[in-house]
Amino acid sequence: MTKYKIIGIITLFLGLIQLILVLSFLIFTVPRLIEIYRQFESQPNLTTVYTISALILTASFINLFLGVKNFQENKEKERYFNYSLISVIVTFFLGGILVSMLNLSALLPLYNLTSRF
Repeated sequence: MTKYKIIGIITLFLGLIQLILVLSFLIFTVPRLIEIYRQFESQPNLTTVYTISALILTASFINLFLGVKNFQENKEKERYFNYSLISVIVTFFLGGILVSMLNLSALLPLYNLTSRF
């Protein structure tokens, strides 16, 4: 296996994990949170949740794109390899922070809402 295919597999794997994580959060968790807010007769402010989700989705699409480019034969293979390496490093560092912020921004207002009662 060449270094291009190894980094391609890593970026594809990270992109798929990010994509599945955010889509499952938006499909399953956010509608349930909205339902809970409605039961408490409160208006949810999920702007931060959607913003962070958009950032993570953008990062996942970048990882998926770079992963596919590393498997293709093209003239700029070394350039895509360097971009992929940077993307993997940034994903490892910012991925955990963004997912933590996503969870906190969704669940912390719910905790504050229930503490009033």
